[in-house]
Amino acid sequence: MSTVSKQRPGYHRLEEEVVVEEVIHRPPGRPRRDVPIPTVTRYLVRGRVLRTIKTQRRLEGAKAAAFVLITTARLEQVVFDKESN
Repeated sequence: MSTVSKQRPGYHRLEEEVVVEEVIHRPPGRPRRDVPIPTVTRYLVRGRVLRTIKTQRRLEGAKAAAFVLITTARLEQVVFDKESN
């Protein structure tokens, strides 16, 4: 798991595919009989971003909107603003 995926919740789903391709790499000139044909392996990563999951996005938004206030003040010392309700 990469560090980017650890930092933020996954709002997008990714679909990836790794394609392995072996290509014959022929040097210039006529090859000798006893020398094997050299091959080069190429790796290609294809990725696609899929649609977001709305329920997951709502849940993560609700988590981010939560607010908790922790204080050592006594209840008598706390001033409540009743007009902001």
